[in-house]
Amino acid sequence: MSEAAADLTPSAPAPVTDPWQMTPGEVDAAWQAAIEAHAAKMNPPAADKLISQMSPQEASAQLDKLMNTAKWVTRLEAGEARAKEEFTALCSVKAGADRVGEILAGNDAPLPFQTTIGESAGGDGLTDADLRIAVKTLRAAGVNDDSVRQAIEGKPVTKAERRMVEDFKRSREGDPTWIKALFDGDLEARREHALMAIVLAAPVKEAA
Repeated sequence: MSEAAADLTPSAPAPVTDPWQMTPGEVDAAWQAAIEAHAAKMNPPAADKLISQMSPQEASAQLDKLMNTAKWVTRLEAGEARAKEEFTALCSVKAGADRVGEILAGNDAPLPFQTTIGESAGGDGLTDADLRIAVKTLRAAGVNDDSVRQAIEGKPVTKAERRMVEDFKRSREGDPTWIKALFDGDLEARREHALMAIVLAAPVKEAA
């Protein structure tokens, strides 16, 4: 038979090992391999986990890995739905841990692509760009960081706190001097107005 013909000859199927003919050592090795394969399936690495199951650290690591993968970045920039969904989900898990805290601490560099993070008091997500603008605007109005977080995260207030602010708001709105100061851009008046709006927009805690 020529060498060319020999190359076209189908190769014989791989032999199947008869477990009854295996040595004790071969049985142990095969059993260990099966255990390791099962463990790998039950405990996949972060890259194979559902994104919703990742920790913020795992999501950050996976996002960094993908952003350094040229083919994936090309898919994302081309607007491929799957890549965009993956990017948005990873950003949400990574930043959702405390994106507000990151921005308040000065880490306000925009994310490379637009995404929606967290929920406001009304239940709608804020884009990362809107979140950064909100922090900047509230700070410019003289609102402290704790109140900025309250405004963005929509944490509930007590009925007593709400009544107190409602009374204070009525008092201020009946003061022509304060009204004029507010429209003139007075920082203290703007701060009070912003703080009242934050409390009045927040949900009220249910009685225990």
